[in-house]
Amino acid sequence: MKGKVVDSNGNPVSAKIVYERLPDGKEMGIAQTNPRTGEYEIRLPGGNLYGVRAEADNMISESQNLDLRNISQDQVIDHKDFDLEP
Repeated sequence: MKGKVVDSNGNPVSAKIVYERLPDGKEMGIAQTNPRTGEYEIRLPGGNLYGVRAEADNMISESQNLDLRNISQDQVIDHKDFDLEP
């Protein structure tokens, strides 16, 4: 999964991406965006439902769900972007 984290003006945001398996909430990992571009990329195994959250200082976090229950092989899921606001 890859995407970008930006602010309300479209500027890149240095953020932490936290991803957890649902419904048990087990944390699967944490990634950091590229501070200059806001881009991130994480690898998640297929067969599960995930919650993915973007967090940044002085910003309201945003969460998205990602359903990989029907995915059995590796593939890239693009454009999971987050728009954070103060």
